[in-house]
Amino acid sequence: MEEIVFSSASTLLEDIISRKRSVVDVVAAFLTHIRKHNPAINAVCDLRAEDDILCEAREKDEALKFVETVG
Repeated sequence: MEEIVFSSASTLLEDIISRKRSVVDVVAAFLTHIRKHNPAINAVCDLRAEDDILCEAREKDEALKFVETVG
């Protein structure tokens, strides 16, 4: 997980495009990181429901699969 949250945005994008990681993997890692550290630092004041966030991430993964099949 820490490898993901401390990666650059461009590295994460490359990993997602190359299918090394899924959008769900990346989002889940960040949600875990927020859950673990936010009580001490209170940097995130408001967060949508995790189920909703993960559902949106799954939709993005499905969209990428569709683009690969069509493209």
